[in-house]
Amino acid sequence: RFWFMWDELSYGALGAVVLADTRRLGDCFPSVDYFEKRQLPFIVAINCFDGAPHYDPEDVRIALDLGSRVPAILCDVRQVSSVKEVLITLVEHVLASGLTESSAANLSATGRAAGEPGMVSGRI
Repeated sequence: RFWFMWDELSYGALGAVVLADTRRLGDCFPSVDYFEKRQLPFIVAINCFDGAPHYDPEDVRIALDLGSRVPAILCDVRQVSSVKEVLITLVEHVLASGLTESSAANLSATGRAAGEPGMVSGRI
């Protein structure tokens, strides 16, 4: 619904969390594609709540066609400790990916990293 804002919202981001609802996993594909195309580190947090099917994170990884380096973890967004674990996992993944604040700032709205053809530095 707010796809037109994603480029602005993700500008300078170091990473992202894709929150997956197991009742509608297909809804995650656009988000996964967005972050993959922009080479922005992301994790998938599989929301566990009453009434939703429970799947092993590896099964969700396969269903979403995630690379082996993309963390997929279970979480319950109603539990503060679970949300903390999601954020810790994201920070660890960002650090492991080698993305720095300066390289994140150089990601353009077109999804090209610094030095790639067509890259325009800075915001217009």
